[in-house]
Amino acid sequence: MAKVIITYQQCKAARDLLSWKQDDLSEKAGINKTTLADFERGLRNLKVDTLEKIIDAFEKAGIRFENDEVKYRIDLLK
Repeated sequence: MAKVIITYQQCKAARDLLSWKQDDLSEKAGINKTTLADFERGLRNLKVDTLEKIIDAFEKAGIRFENDEVKYRIDLLK
């Protein structure tokens, strides 16, 4: 289970780090591509369980997210 909540900007940045298209992430996370596209455009808020699926997919690929009140951080662990 994910311990952080990510922003749509973090989602897109992490996807870009992995050179994933929206199709790749939606398939790996098991979510609808339209849901992901709307989220990344800032048009939709996601349920916590949907965000957890996205974060889990990224973590399996080596991405780690850290959030605090002041900054956001994304690391690619290889």
